[in-house]
Amino acid sequence: MTSLCQRAGAVAASAAFALALGGAFAQPAWASSFIDVPAGHWAEISGVIDDAVEQGIIKGDNGYLRPDDQVTRAEVAAMLMRIAGVSAGEFPDTNETPFVDLADGQWYTASINWAYDAGVISGTRGYVRPEAAVSREE
Repeated sequence: MTSLCQRAGAVAASAAFALALGGAFAQPAWASSFIDVPAGHWAEISGVIDDAVEQGIIKGDNGYLRPDDQVTRAEVAAMLMRIAGVSAGEFPDTNETPFVDLADGQWYTASINWAYDAGVISGTRGYVRPEAAVSREE
């Protein structure tokens, strides 16, 4: 029996692979709606942004996507939660983890609660650092 963490990893890998392959044939539509995605950006041309938006994996923030910025730990938790088909409303927006740096009521609180519950995030010495960029190692 595979763990939830292994299944979530497999789902994430499958989604990334599907986006990479399927995106090559998509016509850009959603990418152009983001203020900071320049025309001709590789992710617009390949259709990766459009596929991820259509599948509900990414949403952007107030018209911005930040396609060239690093991804935060909170953003990864939110994307994995969406890939797993879990809605943010299924988890509380109050900290139910041992992480001392997870504030209540943040846009990512429910996602971090889910990720901790699912075994996707374990933190380090009581910290989850939700707004820190995720490293390749992580």
